[in-house]
Amino acid sequence: MNNEYCFCPNFLSSISGQSIIEALVEKKNSVFFDDENRLMQEYSRILGKHHDTFSIYTLFEYLLPETQKIISPSPGETVDSQFLLNTISGVSTSGRKFLASPDRQAHNAITNLLRQKNIHEIFPHNFALTYNSSLGRRFDFHEFKLELEHSLSLVIGEKNGKKENEYNTTLASCLKAKRYIVCDQTLHGRSSSGKSHGSLDLAIYDDFVRTIVEPLFLKGMEEIPFYGHLNKLVDNYNPLRVNHTFLIVYYSGKRSNFCGFVESYGERLKQIDTTKLNQDSDWQFLLPEEKSTEYCALRVFEQQGKINGTGFTCTHMIADFSQD
Repeated sequence: MNNEYCFCPNFLSSISGQSIIEALVEKKNSVFFDDENRLMQEYSRILGKHHDTFSIYTLFEYLLPETQKIISPSPGETVDSQFLLNTISGVSTSGRKFLASPDRQAHNAITNLLRQKNIHEIFPHNFALTYNSSLGRRFDFHEFKLELEHSLSLVIGEKNGKKENEYNTTLASCLKAKRYIVCDQTLHGRSSSGKSHGSLDLAIYDDFVRTIVEPLFLKGMEEIPFYGHLNKLVDNYNPLRVNHTFLIVYYSGKRSNFCGFVESYGERLKQIDTTKLNQDSDWQFLLPEEKSTEYCALRVFEQQGKINGTGFTCTHMIADFSQD
């Protein structure tokens, strides 16, 4: 399927000209422009300040075949977030649409609209993944589950008092080494208060979000962090209702109590207190099923249920990160 890009001018000033050549000249993907050349004027202004990227403007102006140009009705005089959204959605096409943004904050105002219109926002660090399929790995749930277990076993081997985010970074690096497209610390969904965006730990992409991985530290059976992270994973930070999600528990209590903690955790899953979850949603949980793993320091429960009538599977992985 052909990719169709709408480039934010500031994205082009932060990307190499070679990557644009690969995407457009070698891979023959398409580009959105407006019929009054507002975008081209802004490209000229921005790229003219950077000698090493002005070649991108030359490519657009003189070398790109007309068959790769998608011309939209110009939506206004100012090239802002709304202008870019209207440009990329102003023509009915059949390709995969991408808005190329310089960073995650540049177009926050239209993030929800992009999702509604099935437009993917990409950034300099993952631009190449959109046109070079050999860089990314196709997502299969059962295969990913095994790879996640193996990645956790590697992270367990590094346990030495690091902070949660440091373990998350190592976990993300392991999955990326396995060629999964991983976005970590992504602004996505809404906070537990519902008033602001917050930090989603790991999201796995394959054209779109395939699964979400949410880690947390627990020393015992504390209710607030458990229910807060479960609510965040399955509801607040999962507006697309991704079917499969993973709640990773870094157990940091006494080593001698790991098996007891796992047993208590399994009992909690059998008796989920839905009053501690978002009361704007309707929750249903089936009894959990414990799954076997190859690692004694990693225990797995799979739990199915429904939220607002939509089915989901949440896989709980409990990893022994005890220090004593």
